[in-house]
Amino acid sequence: MAASTALIILGAAALLASQSLVALGADTSGGVKLKITGASIPSDLRPKVSFTLTDAKGSPLRVSDVDQGGLRFLIGAIATDPETKNTKVVNYVVTTATGNDYQVDGVATGPALASADQASIDNGGTFTDLGGGNFTYKFKTAVPADFNVGITHTVAGYATRNARASVSNDAFYFVPAGGPVEVMREVVSTAACNACHDDLAAHGGTRRDTRVCVLCHTDQTTDPESGNTVDFKVMVHKIHSGADLPSVEDGNPYRIIGFNRNVFDFSEINWPQDTRNCQTCHQGAQASNFKNNPSAQACGSCHDDVNFTTGANHVGGPQPNTACASCHAADGPEFGTSVTGAHTIPTKSSQLRGVNFEIVSFTNTKPGQNPTVVFNIKDNGGQPIAPAEMAGLSLVLAGPTTDYVNAVSENATSATATGDGNYSYTFKGTIPDTAAATYAVGIQGNLSKDVTDPAGQVVAAGVRDVGFNKVAYGAVTDSVPMPRKKIVDINSCNVCHETLALHGGTRRNTEFCVLCHNTAGSDIGKRTTANGPMPPESISFGPLIHKIHTGEEQKTKPFIVYGGSPSNPGPIELSEARFPTDRRNCTKCHVPGSNLLNFMREGAQPVVIKQGNTVVSTTPAIQSVCMGCHDSKVAKDHAEVQTLEGAETCTICHNEGRDFAVSASHAR
Repeated sequence: MAASTALIILGAAALLASQSLVALGADTSGGVKLKITGASIPSDLRPKVSFTLTDAKGSPLRVSDVDQGGLRFLIGAIATDPETKNTKVVNYVVTTATGNDYQVDGVATGPALASADQASIDNGGTFTDLGGGNFTYKFKTAVPADFNVGITHTVAGYATRNARASVSNDAFYFVPAGGPVEVMREVVSTAACNACHDDLAAHGGTRRDTRVCVLCHTDQTTDPESGNTVDFKVMVHKIHSGADLPSVEDGNPYRIIGFNRNVFDFSEINWPQDTRNCQTCHQGAQASNFKNNPSAQACGSCHDDVNFTTGANHVGGPQPNTACASCHAADGPEFGTSVTGAHTIPTKSSQLRGVNFEIVSFTNTKPGQNPTVVFNIKDNGGQPIAPAEMAGLSLVLAGPTTDYVNAVSENATSATATGDGNYSYTFKGTIPDTAAATYAVGIQGNLSKDVTDPAGQVVAAGVRDVGFNKVAYGAVTDSVPMPRKKIVDINSCNVCHETLALHGGTRRNTEFCVLCHNTAGSDIGKRTTANGPMPPESISFGPLIHKIHTGEEQKTKPFIVYGGSPSNPGPIELSEARFPTDRRNCTKCHVPGSNLLNFMREGAQPVVIKQGNTVVSTTPAIQSVCMGCHDSKVAKDHAEVQTLEGAETCTICHNEGRDFAVSASHAR
């Protein structure tokens, strides 16, 4: 996968090794809810769990109401290292897995290990029905006789119903000797995972709570086929680093061999934000653990070219695991040796002034006129920035807002000061004589600055200090300006992307992106420069974004768009991207209702691809978007048959209230 695809979505098979993430089916069972209410370890050393089992309405269930084998429990202790204060889960149920041959791209591969230990789930215990949905479970496995009764233990379980259509996970903390729970192990939260994965669902969809995950994904568990640990902190860091792992860049794929010897290759995973954003995932009772308790295992999972034992690639030389915090304090100066300092993202450095745009007015927007834009730029301290100071500054004119079909960009660094910190720029281009409705203008630009470490050494040269794009609207023939209907919200994008920043980081607002990514836009300029094959590819926002997020699930491959920087306008392979949740969850990205056909904009235009003055293809408006996901030949043939003399009849079957309404067809 090309480096320029670094914002592409984290893999749908990327959370647990032994089973891929699954699409969550519709639940017709009435639901299931597991609630663990207590736990103890009696004198026979076989743990006992008290729990309730109800449906979604709170009505009691029986054990026989859940799936066969769909009610299981795990138990472990939370041990604390006396020197580092790091905690870890120690599972009391450990099995031995045999290494087996497996296939990689059709090539038989032998296991790295003949066998390996694996933390596991208790099997064969005894359920007792106390009535009214109350139960106990007596573990078959006994804990060691010398177990520490004075430390925190955690018991967790999962229940599934109606062939896993309904799943419930829960966990319970307790101290066997009695007394308050003072130590827990919640370094990441399920809610943080679900911000992107929505919902996290691994091992056939049965594991949906990180408190359950960490009971098996301990440092006791190794995949014998690959030889890799599946310890949660190591595995999850490596998965989210994926293609950026030093080991992968050196040609060593990162793989876990899972259930039925399925191969999960995480070497092409590109997390949709900077992996230095530790706080994105680190949320929970010990959210600050990543900086307060650094360890060779956690840090070395991303920095896997560092050998803390030999000192290779480690400035501090060989160091024991207990010494990390002596050099790496939790917090400190940017780009220093502290954990947060070392993870400073240059574009977020406090050394940058900050760029803040305001469009004051947008006038002269009638047909045939040269539009004038009055704007100002200020830094984070409220001080004005002159356009001439900007490393890049441009204004983009596009219209009409019913559905953009053209855009022109002009350099605005020569804008004229008008007083009060404002500047005026008049476009050289004119509003077309045939224009109608409303036109839009957007602003983009950045300062450039070298950022330095505490010693004054440049750690990142020419960092782009980018302003968030602003867009304003001017009436052409409308009585008042009519903005484009909002279909996606940048805040939805940033749930996963944190800060969506494309084209060198200068495009950060979807309201601005659509100005150029319009129905007539294509990559022909980049293909001409790069001598890429013709015909060009459309970059219209709707089809493009749907295709990117469909990624490896596309039926028609490859999907290649020529883009990148002017010096590197080469191909970007987008048909390998992976979306971390079910694509039927349209409101993950869409403003509610905007994915439905009755929302379709009046005046929506077909996607037209031209090569010179020759029209290569024309795709009707609805098809252009829907075929972004539904790109099989059968789906395309269906859409074409239902298009009569250029008129799409999709609403007859797929409008709301119809048998195959979009909302019904996309129901999960």
